[in-house]
Amino acid sequence: MYPALYVAMMLLMRSRMRNAGTAHWLDGGVVGLTVASVAAALAFSTVVATTHGELMAEAVNLAYPIADLILLALVIGGLAIIPSWRNLRWLLLVLGCTATAVGDIIYLVQSSAGSYSPGTVLDATWPAAIFFVSLAVWQRDGRSRPSRSEARSHLLLPVAAGLCCLGVLFGGSLWHVDRLAIVLATVAMLVAGMRSTLSLAELHVVTESHRHQALTD
Repeated sequence: MYPALYVAMMLLMRSRMRNAGTAHWLDGGVVGLTVASVAAALAFSTVVATTHGELMAEAVNLAYPIADLILLALVIGGLAIIPSWRNLRWLLLVLGCTATAVGDIIYLVQSSAGSYSPGTVLDATWPAAIFFVSLAVWQRDGRSRPSRSEARSHLLLPVAAGLCCLGVLFGGSLWHVDRLAIVLATVAMLVAGMRSTLSLAELHVVTESHRHQALTD
């Protein structure tokens, strides 16, 4: 399932952002890495600590949360890249991928502790995830341009992602935070720095263009 979903997410992002610039892809990278970092800080260390047994069994068990982290990073990063965040298809994909990740992580922790019992609400997360993803496939792909106010609110997602990365790094200096979360947060901050540098360069070009027009006019 996961390789097919990865390919589908990339194709959807490419179809929605044919004329996307580098800045949009950097925004998506910051948001995606932040989601993976926060998820790793909250759940990955618990999963690793509770996973025990044969080497192959451990590898298979850990493959699920890792694949879920990549999937969440792709879908929420894509939400930051597409022109309009009020996109029902992408919101349903976010719900479906989140349900998959929550179900896998809780199941892995409970099964490692011996507390899992079938027939609970947890078993509904996987059918719900399949339902949301299937429902997203049937949504019409609206291609209307976002309004000016929506474009401004679209910038809040990368800003919030940067603040979350700072929170992960700050928390890592006070408490024990999984090393994977620290690495992902650091990479996200580096990408955010590249995005800021690109924005300053674009602002300089616009300022020089306006200055030239003012002198010539």
